Amino acid sequence: MVKDVIARFRYVKVEYVPRAMNAKEDLLSRIAFSSFPTSSREIQIEFLPQKSIEEVVDQLCVEDEPSWMDPLLLYLREERLPQVDSEAQEVRRKARSYVLVNGELYRRSFSQPLLKCIKLREADYILREIHEGICGSHIEARTLSQKALRQGYYWPTMAKDSERLVRTCDKCQRTSNLVHVKYIMASIDYFTKWVEAEAMASITARRVKQFLWKNVVCRFEIPRVLISDNGTQFTDRSVQEWCQELGIRQQFTLVAHPQANRQIELTNRTLLRGLKARVDKADGSWVEELPSILWSYRTTVKVSTGETPFSLCYGSEASIPVEIGVPTLRVELFSPESNEQNLRDNLDLLDELPDYVKI
Repeated sequence: MVKDVIARFRYVKVEYVPRAMNAKEDLLSRIAFSSFPTSSREIQIEFLPQKSIEEVVDQLCVEDEPSWMDPLLLYLREERLPQVDSEAQEVRRKARSYVLVNGELYRRSFSQPLLKCIKLREADYILREIHEGICGSHIEARTLSQKALRQGYYWPTMAKDSERLVRTCDKCQRTSNLVHVKYIMASIDYFTKWVEAEAMASITARRVKQFLWKNVVCRFEIPRVLISDNGTQFTDRSVQEWCQELGIRQQFTLVAHPQANRQIELTNRTLLRGLKARVDKADGSWVEELPSILWSYRTTVKVSTGETPFSLCYGSEASIPVEIGVPTLRVELFSPESNEQNLRDNLDLLDELPDYVKI
C-alpha cells in the first residue's frame, strides 16, 4: 500500500529520526508488540480545541484566454450570436465550415477530413516546433504553413504567422545565401521523392558502393536504373562492374544538359540550407543534424506529387513531434486495433495511389 501511495507523488524524501528525538512515537509503536503489562502501556492523548494548521483552500486555475474560436463555440454549443447583426451574419457564415467533436472545434478541410482549431499561443509553439524543433529544417514560410495544415492544425492567420516567423528567424536570415557544404552523398527516388543521404570524409568509388548497398539495396530493393553525373567515383570500373552484377543500368547526365540531374541538385540545396540554418559553426556538429533534416524533408509535401515522400513510401502520414505537444484528431482518436486494420486496407489499395499523384 505504501508503494502505491508513494507512486502518486512526484518527489519523496525519507529522513532518519533518532530514537531519542522520537520517544513518544517509538513508545507507541512498541505497545502493540508487548505481551506483558508494563508502565509503558500508558498512552498520553492530547485534545486540541482547534486545528493546529490552517486549512488550505483549493484553488482551481481556469484558462480564460480570449480566442478567435469563442464566437464559433458559443454559436455551435449554445446557438448564441453577437448582438451586432453584421457580426452575427459573419458567425453564421463561418460556422458552416466548423464542427464540434468531443467538445473540441474542428474545421472542415478541402485536403483532409478535419483540422483541429488552435489558439494563437499553441499556434506559435506548433510553428516553432516544425520550423526549428528537433525535426525542423528552417523551411520557407509557405512550406511551413502547408506542413502545419498537413499535420491537421488550423487557425486563421497561419500564412501570416509563418511568414513573420521566417522573417524574424535569425538563422534563416544569416544563411539565406548558402555556401556549399562538401562530402554529403545523396540519392533520391524519382517517384516518391524519398531521399537518402550520408556524410562522408571522402567520396570514392568504394564509398559509393557502400552507400548504395546500405542505403538503397538493403533498405529498399535493387534499383533498375542509376542516374548520376560523370564524376570519377561513378564512372569507375569497379562501380560499373558492381552495377552489372546486380543488374543495375547506369545512365550519366551530360554536362551540357544539367536539367536531367536537376532533381537531386535541388534536394542537395534544400538539405544544405537546413543544415546551415541549424548549425552556427562548421565544427563537425552538422553531421548530427543530418538525420533531423532528412526527417523534415521526408515529411514535407512536395509540389510535384502533392504528397509527402513518407506517405508515398509507407502508405500513411508520419506522426511528427509537434503532434505530441498539441495532439491532432488522429492522435486523440487513435485505436491500435482500427489503426492496424486501416494500414492493411491502405496496402490493399496501394496500387491506386500512383493514379492520384501528380507527376
